[in-house]
Amino acid sequence: MPEPANDSTPASLIIHNGGYASLIASLMVESEADGVESAGMGRSVVYGWLPGVGSGLFADEPPYVPGAISARNRAEMVDRQAKLFGFRDVFVQEQFTTRHRLSVASLLLHAVEMAADHRCERIIWPISVGGDLEALYRVTEQAALVTELAGLDQALHTSGGEAIRVFTPLADLDSDGLAELATDLDAPLEACWRPVAAPGGV
Repeated sequence: MPEPANDSTPASLIIHNGGYASLIASLMVESEADGVESAGMGRSVVYGWLPGVGSGLFADEPPYVPGAISARNRAEMVDRQAKLFGFRDVFVQEQFTTRHRLSVASLLLHAVEMAADHRCERIIWPISVGGDLEALYRVTEQAALVTELAGLDQALHTSGGEAIRVFTPLADLDSDGLAELATDLDAPLEACWRPVAAPGGV
């Protein structure tokens, strides 16, 4: 059985691939956790979830092509960040084949199930699509609909408590916005698998 989170410090599940955006999301959660802990409310519990390569959940990861991104390298970087930021645990999804690829919506619902199993109240989905309005609409709508489904499911099975919510804190940021945020957070770029250029390009 998973350990319950402190009542005043909601646990989080970060969808993670060891990349640049995942690193920034981890830093944001870490910064928030530091503030909560400083206020005397205990340390937030954080979990990571590493989907298979080419899941469609990350803007900084191309569609699955064998050898394009080493699954081992991704896992190593997720593990490095997990240790750096004190994740409680990291869950690794078995690599699916192209023939059995799950949809983004299905994967988000799977993330909700994992979050529920570990008493997390929120999921951080670190996708960034910048100024692509169509993609931004699609991403935010998916997050909102999965959040709504999670709330409806909880209402059927439990009483009280907070419904699991899916957050996309980086969705509207482009490469310059990510670079600026990374600078503000003093991001250790050596802890992510994709090297990032100076502001102006990735």
